[in-house]
Amino acid sequence: MATRRPIVQVSGQLQELPTTDKMPTNFATATNVVYVSKEGSDANTGLTPDFPKLTIGAAITVASGLTPSASNRVSVIVMDAGTYAEDVTMVSHVDLIGRSAKLDGTIEIVDNSTIILREVNPSSGSGLNLIRKSGGTGSSYCYIDLIDSRNVTSSRCLRNTSAGSVIFVMCAQMWVGAGNTGVGDQTSGFGHVHLYCPDLYLAGNNAKGIVGNNTNASIIGYIDHILETGSPTGTEAITVGASGVVHLTCTQIIADTAYTITAGGTLNLVCPDVQGVRTGTPTCEISDQLVATVDSWLSGKMRLSEVASPATPPSGTVYVYAKADGKVYRKDDTGTETELGGGGTASLSAYQEASINLLHERQFQIRHNNGIISRIHCGRQDVDRYTHDGRDDPRQPNDKRRYRCSRRRVCHTAH
Repeated sequence: MATRRPIVQVSGQLQELPTTDKMPTNFATATNVVYVSKEGSDANTGLTPDFPKLTIGAAITVASGLTPSASNRVSVIVMDAGTYAEDVTMVSHVDLIGRSAKLDGTIEIVDNSTIILREVNPSSGSGLNLIRKSGGTGSSYCYIDLIDSRNVTSSRCLRNTSAGSVIFVMCAQMWVGAGNTGVGDQTSGFGHVHLYCPDLYLAGNNAKGIVGNNTNASIIGYIDHILETGSPTGTEAITVGASGVVHLTCTQIIADTAYTITAGGTLNLVCPDVQGVRTGTPTCEISDQLVATVDSWLSGKMRLSEVASPATPPSGTVYVYAKADGKVYRKDDTGTETELGGGGTASLSAYQEASINLLHERQFQIRHNNGIISRIHCGRQDVDRYTHDGRDDPRQPNDKRRYRCSRRRVCHTAH
């Protein structure tokens, strides 16, 4: 008795799958999924789990023939935990889903595409872009557990060279090999990169974490750690070119060079623990340089790290800092440096915003855009957070600003 072929539904009618494993012409409109497996064959249609494609590239070719669009998205599903040694070019409105799959190669992403993979880790090569977007004006999305460039040279983990598109990336770990770059490294037209990455490791000599070089771009990220591993030399966490823009929130940076900023570049950095050489002046830095240890809430004594006199701050801002002579100074946007005298109260001219976040019972840090807070009065030592409650009229410097702690007690600053 002849073995019957699988039964499929085509245009509302049940038909037997052809022995050639080629679907009827109109079958393409009946499915939005293409399957891939290491047990498959590129001679298969890929349109059922029983007859998957062998390679991701062959599956994407089939997917592009299914007329993908905003109302007809197509998914390429990798069914196993295999390693796929190939370079992949995505197609708009096609999603690549391989939650357990490893790609030994690179990905060229496009507008309106989503990638979900366990790992992108090419085993060899030079001058590679592990994940790159080079065109379009829309958005792309990547969810990848591990991006690893330790086996390649002169390469970038994540790069957007398009004129104005956006990549959204969530990555649990990014390993940057010797001489390689984690995110960025553009010198021409560059769209945005939005990155969430708990761990970015500088795993070789001259490895760089974040590099922003072009004025069209913003690299915007939340990273738990940017750390060198082993004992590499010449590592650099953040590099900002003359027209680059980097906005980064991080808990810890440990590298030979924490950041290098060329004049004209923009770095807005929030990081309580920065270890490494700092070169250049950030537009805004909230870090260990602006952490004061409160020895006694009643006496209000604070400890400030002594720093060299900074460059003139950007227009509309001021710097407040302690110098090696043991005195505290203020520098305004004209470059005028003024000593804050004798424990008196400093003025709050052009006050915009201040927020105080306790790091623990005896530490807090102050963030300000354009002002100075010289004394803070609070009746309790165990207050753990304040938020500004006077935004309705921020331009009047002589009133009593109200701050509300998370335990519902009202405190004040003295101006």
